[in-house]
Amino acid sequence: FTFSNGCEAAIALWLIRRREPGELSFMVPRSVVGFCVAALVASTVSAALAWALAGTGLDFFLSWLTTVLLGILIVTPPIVMLARMIATNAFARAPAGMKTEAAAILTGAGLVTILCFSQSQFPVTFLPCIAVVAAAYRLGPFGAAAGVLIVAIIASLLTGQGDGPIAAIETVTKVKVLFLQFYLLTLLFTTLPLASLLIGRQRLAKRLEQSNRWLLQAEAAALVGHWRVDLLGWTITWWEQTYRIHGLE
Repeated sequence: FTFSNGCEAAIALWLIRRREPGELSFMVPRSVVGFCVAALVASTVSAALAWALAGTGLDFFLSWLTTVLLGILIVTPPIVMLARMIATNAFARAPAGMKTEAAAILTGAGLVTILCFSQSQFPVTFLPCIAVVAAAYRLGPFGAAAGVLIVAIIASLLTGQGDGPIAAIETVTKVKVLFLQFYLLTLLFTTLPLASLLIGRQRLAKRLEQSNRWLLQAEAAALVGHWRVDLLGWTITWWEQTYRIHGLE
């Protein structure tokens, strides 16, 4: 088992380094996809090695595969991002208000998950999803990863104690465990790519804003302006410097 786990880590790291020569970034959708593919391949190889060396049945292979894959996908991103924030001093330089907001959002996600999985009368497993989406929207990939980790810990503990809507499903324990893993994977695959896409759009918007600012400064310095004609609606749009050249408000 130790040999299989060691191979799993080595294979995952090798695959990630092949796609990402530099540091792994969860801010880029392509990097997130590459990380998920590396985790899946490494988990499959690790499960196959453990299954071959242990000589047990197919259930062992599936259990090893799902558990290891879930562990890599859920635990690795928040640890990597937190370590990088500490190493670059970004965590210490963050405003106090941002830290307070992050703590409040993640605490809220934890409380919502406890509320959801401490009872089995109402199937409200969608509520933690809303909380994690909110964390992804406000805190980016770190919020998404940390929120999923919090949900995974609380949901696993309460479900293991026989509480919550998943534990109340009338089926065998193996199916309940697989359903919980499916629930957590769905939550992760929804929120982490969403957070990276939002970060990408924010960066693109900032670059566009900066480019427009430079364009206006260049036009003001050169005393030239630009305009645009919409040939479908036949409307003409003047930019600010064009109005100044013609002496118009």
